[in-house]
Amino acid sequence: MTILEEINQGWKALIEKEKVRLLVKQNPKCLDFLQGLEMLNVYRVEKEHAYNDWNILVCYKQQELLFTNYDGYFCQSFENGLTESNEETDLFYKLLKKMDIENYIELLALEKDVAERKHAEKNHVGFKIVSVREMKGKLIYTLENGETIEKSIKE
Repeated sequence: MTILEEINQGWKALIEKEKVRLLVKQNPKCLDFLQGLEMLNVYRVEKEHAYNDWNILVCYKQQELLFTNYDGYFCQSFENGLTESNEETDLFYKLLKKMDIENYIELLALEKDVAERKHAEKNHVGFKIVSVREMKGKLIYTLENGETIEKSIKE
């Protein structure tokens, strides 16, 4: 089971556990959103001045919605949000914190690093570079097996 599958399974378990409380305190539309969403990706934002910033991409009723945690402020990153109030967004964030989403973000990053390392070991180690070209601030190496490796040029 992947980390993302664990996150979605943990989310469904949390919502089921909180269902009675949510039914009493929240409007049905909010509960429908919380029960119906599927997390597609959760990742740390890689920016120079970003500190603990992360994004979460969810699918709800065949629509992809992006939420952003920026400097401790959690918001919807799309037009025409779920409601005119931030009720769903605030509750969504509290429940994410309750399931320790930031720990899962670190686990997802580690899982991605391991997968990239395995891919590199299999497809990049021991092969000769047959060409190098520069494109838009990147060096692109082409290996004899046809794989390409892109590296940013830092000045």
